[in-house]
Amino acid sequence: MALFGFGYKRKIEQLKQLLDAQNYEAAALLADDIPVQKVKTAYELNLIGKAYKCNEDFLHAKNVFGRSYEMRCSRTVLLDIMDCCLEINDLDSAEKYFDEYHRVAPDDRVTQYVYRYRIEKKKKRERHLLIS
Repeated sequence: MALFGFGYKRKIEQLKQLLDAQNYEAAALLADDIPVQKVKTAYELNLIGKAYKCNEDFLHAKNVFGRSYEMRCSRTVLLDIMDCCLEINDLDSAEKYFDEYHRVAPDDRVTQYVYRYRIEKKKKRERHLLIS
């Protein structure tokens, strides 16, 4: 419990510095020390999620980004979640979050096409069906 005082804010600041320095392995190890269920801001959850994502721990990243999205609906967090879903081949979830992205950002056609393509490619669709 002592973590959630000055030490907690200090760990978040250290995490930010490690991510800025692109020291992803150390950032992920530090993120493991932070109890995600007690983090109160979406920004801090996004830092933790980014640490996991950059360290290619996509399952943990997806879960953390999911909590962040529950706190604050953000298009960029949806994109992070979809990236993680695609990396772990969770195509059903990728489709669900793609639909949510389409609802949240209906005018962002370019990003929608890119993610539709990535999802269909992971489903191993025939080449001529990928871009239609």
